[in-house]
Amino acid sequence: MRVPDLPNAYMVNTYDGFNRFQTLVECVLEREAKDGTKTRGYLSSRCRPEAVAPSFIFGEMIYSFGIFHTDQGTYSVYMGSSQCPRHPFRRRPAPAIKPFSERSVTYCGDVDARVVDFDSALADLQREGLDKNNQYFMKISWQCGEDRLSLYTPCGYINFPNPTRDQDRAWDDKPDYPRHELRYIQPIRGPVVYWDGKDYQLAFVAAHLTASGTQRLEFCLYDDLSFFQLKPGKGWRRTIQNLMAQSWIGRYFTMRDFHRIVPVEGECALYRYP
Repeated sequence: MRVPDLPNAYMVNTYDGFNRFQTLVECVLEREAKDGTKTRGYLSSRCRPEAVAPSFIFGEMIYSFGIFHTDQGTYSVYMGSSQCPRHPFRRRPAPAIKPFSERSVTYCGDVDARVVDFDSALADLQREGLDKNNQYFMKISWQCGEDRLSLYTPCGYINFPNPTRDQDRAWDDKPDYPRHELRYIQPIRGPVVYWDGKDYQLAFVAAHLTASGTQRLEFCLYDDLSFFQLKPGKGWRRTIQNLMAQSWIGRYFTMRDFHRIVPVEGECALYRYP
């Protein structure tokens, strides 16, 4: 399988400015149109605002940022508390990913990679030792309208069954937990970039895999939420929380986090580089 060379990819940002900064490439999002035309976007590693000076480096700006470089242009990616909207009548927040005037240059070729089947990956995850290769990557593929999307990214962390426990008794500790296949792999990564058919969105991505294939794919999008939505409630408490969240007070006291869940129909393939 041909994939972007993520381990060796990098991005040079503010390319025409007096100061350049270089980052890694955290993920690659590929869009294939109905006519077969492919375009790619590259997300940089996460950065903090700073001064390039010998007297001080970090300032008072409370946010982090990244760069999303595409074939159509460059976007800035903002995360952090200071990026929350403070206008009580603005129902939709400013986008976390928005056009950026500075130019970036990305270096990322394609290489051959080896797809790892479910049984081999699970056996490897359940084996421990200093000689273990922990570098797993995933390709997430799904359809959005007429576009075929492919996301390439490292696995940030991976869930798998504990080989030292009696899996037949897995539900004893969690009797109310949804029943599922007890041979599973569930990789997660974030932040990555999600395309909703209109805009780019910042997200986490997770896949639930079993021996029979991909059982579920979900993106958890970075979006606004009110202070009143932070505490989970039920019944009349939840009703009051939702009403307060929609009030001008609730829209003023907002924050941003990864919380809006979008399930998609697609496939996840685990792979490794030679």
